[in-house]
Amino acid sequence: MPIVENNSKTRTDVTVSILMMTYNHHEYIGKAIDGALEQKTDFPYRLIIHDDASPDGTGDIIREYADHHPDVIVPLIERENQYSQGKIGGFDLLTLLKDSTYLAICEGDDFWCDPDKLQKQVDYMNAHPECSYCFSNAYDVDSHGTVIRERINAASSRTFTPEEIIQGFDDFPATASVLVRTRDFLTVPMELMTAGQVGDEPLRNYLMTKGNAYCFADKTCCYRVLTPGSWTSRFKEDLTFSLSQDKAICDYYKRFDAYSEGRFHAILVGKYKKHDCVSCLRSLDLRKLKKLYKEFYRKRSFIVRLIITIKYYCPPINMAIRYVHYGREKGMKGYHAQHNFFKDLGHPMQVDPWLLS
Repeated sequence: MPIVENNSKTRTDVTVSILMMTYNHHEYIGKAIDGALEQKTDFPYRLIIHDDASPDGTGDIIREYADHHPDVIVPLIERENQYSQGKIGGFDLLTLLKDSTYLAICEGDDFWCDPDKLQKQVDYMNAHPECSYCFSNAYDVDSHGTVIRERINAASSRTFTPEEIIQGFDDFPATASVLVRTRDFLTVPMELMTAGQVGDEPLRNYLMTKGNAYCFADKTCCYRVLTPGSWTSRFKEDLTFSLSQDKAICDYYKRFDAYSEGRFHAILVGKYKKHDCVSCLRSLDLRKLKKLYKEFYRKRSFIVRLIITIKYYCPPINMAIRYVHYGREKGMKGYHAQHNFFKDLGHPMQVDPWLLS
């Protein structure tokens, strides 16, 4: 029995492949697919939708759309959940993407709101071979699709240097806004594909070793925030998860620094320190904060420093605060995560030598 359904009849000579990864997006997947199908282009494109064996009926919606648009949609419906097995999916991404010039990404709970998105980005990248990463401003929306705020990375359309992209933004670019060259995407080294469960920043950084970036000031997509089960939701609610992700991201910065031969070393060291410092705040590692990040700690407000100190020196008060704020189950889980996480990792007090290189 095949591990994935693929009854596609789409053409192979396409300019853009749209990759849509989804799981338990029954409420949102229709909007995401509609945004892709509404694109107005003078070139052919295909929509590859991968559903990781969603139990909520997401796959049925994908099948229905694929039946009505067999020339555009490639449905990939897993029979067994791949994520829970530590796998990406039971399909050959190289085979599916290699005949397209560009790759666009839109996760199943996000959607495009500009029917000219693909055309504008393809026209720009065709005219600028030095550009390896094209993105745009976006909207943040809630689970109902109501706009919460604008996600602005550029006040006006402009080029970004590799250093600017790797330095990062106050708001990271919405993944659904991105267009990249397929040949570059398919050459990302395995060790640089992810940082924990984060994949968009590693992709951006890698592409900055290939060229520069361009941001359209137009808001072309909607990024759905804090949907149940999403990475951002889990990062906010699950302390053990967020701490493990901070560590994974810091480890990734060292790997990327080695790959890029120190070209962005100063920037990466600064980002490492920021994540490591935030981990100290989350885990109440007061000793490390005062020893390695003294200036950062001093800049926190008196109230923040007081709360950290009370929680660090008076664990029962910390437990009581979490119990009142989060309830018994989440409060106890967060409390134990804070006090056990770095002990379980054998968290060292000495400075990582990489930071001094």
